[in-house]
Amino acid sequence: MTLTRGSILTQDAFFKSGRIEAHDQAILGFNDGTNGAIQLDGGFTSGDFAKETFFKFANGVSHRDPNSDDPVADIAHSQDEFVEVKIFRKFGPWRFSLASLREAELSEEEFNLRLGQVYQRQKLRDMFNTAVIAAQAALKNVANLQHDGSGDAVPTLNHSALWRGKSKLGDRMESVVFWVMHSVPWGDLNIEGIQSGITNVSNTIIYGGHPGTLGIPSGITDAPALFEAGTPNKYWTLGLQAGAVTIRDQEGDTVVSDLKTGGENISLRLQGEYSFSVKVMGSKWDTGAGGSNPDDATLGVAANWLPAASSTKDMAGVAVLSLAQ
Repeated sequence: MTLTRGSILTQDAFFKSGRIEAHDQAILGFNDGTNGAIQLDGGFTSGDFAKETFFKFANGVSHRDPNSDDPVADIAHSQDEFVEVKIFRKFGPWRFSLASLREAELSEEEFNLRLGQVYQRQKLRDMFNTAVIAAQAALKNVANLQHDGSGDAVPTLNHSALWRGKSKLGDRMESVVFWVMHSVPWGDLNIEGIQSGITNVSNTIIYGGHPGTLGIPSGITDAPALFEAGTPNKYWTLGLQAGAVTIRDQEGDTVVSDLKTGGENISLRLQGEYSFSVKVMGSKWDTGAGGSNPDDATLGVAANWLPAASSTKDMAGVAVLSLAQ
């Protein structure tokens, strides 16, 4: 790496808030910010996976004849497990010359604090995008929880497509508490509402800037997992239940900075690392096919998330596929 005096901008506008403020702003994407659909939690997992074993009981209620003494067969039960997978990440390393810090009028301590702000934002954004990757992949592996609206008469995202997707949960459709969608279908939903010309619907969008989403809160994120490249391009919209995805912050962060000598200029190097686990409601990570510490591409393979719940109604939610305008 070549160190240059211009490697740090002298403008002060880039650094405005502290690390704690950055954490508070980014955390809005979890917990209450998603109506409980994507949860950020703490904990510690020894090893690469956390497993929760549970019993599966078939319906044990049946008709009984009070006048019979005939023998009846025992009802078999089974066991399965939910499996969450741990992911390891690094931040940096970053290296800057002390000369560039002096010219920017930054002390080592002040610069570390400001870089910490960047670290916190990037870490939480990474966690949120990872949650979306896992949820999309798990739902993509269950055909009964998908509505492919790309072949509908109106192939872009619209209110009918949202309803058809939501209805995949049957009598549990009201369990959908949050929509996660890309900005492109979000725009299509706005356009559909405006063009519908329905009184109070188009007016609300034009003057209020928010389309109807079946009374369910929604969040807009251009997470890569919501975009499917092709001819034409397609977009995924996720309707999530409460607790659909849990991100468990593991082990705590380790961030180290030190001074490096022996070169033409003294430099400051900073590097961080952290880990977290991902759990998808009603699914289990395939430890054999998916392996440990998956990268984003492996995590996004639908076949690596196996259904574990007895009913699809007890899984993460629903998925709607659409085209763009």
